[in-house]
Amino acid sequence: MEGGALTALGMTAGIIGLMVITIERYFKIVHAIAHRKYYHNWMTSVGVALPWIGGSSLILFPGMATTRIADGRCQRLTFWPNEAMALVSHAFHDGATNMYHRKLAICQENVDPR
Repeated sequence: MEGGALTALGMTAGIIGLMVITIERYFKIVHAIAHRKYYHNWMTSVGVALPWIGGSSLILFPGMATTRIADGRCQRLTFWPNEAMALVSHAFHDGATNMYHRKLAICQENVDPR
């Protein structure tokens, strides 16, 4: 559990949590009638648990399975069972990071400088 695994878990859960909040707010504002009709209290509990379940599934479990000590150093997310799994992991991480930075840049462009 060393080497920033819990930090990465928290950061991933934070990003997923922001996406959950954004989607929920979108439906509450844009589809207000449907939101009132179909929204239930259990959905809030799922929205709170989902980021941590997703973060664990995307960061913690793969980290435990693919971490090895090589040359006296702990190398996290390095030793994948096959090349396809490594490719998917790196593509997901790069895509999520790029999407976050694009959204941040768009939000900064839309801020009125007055």
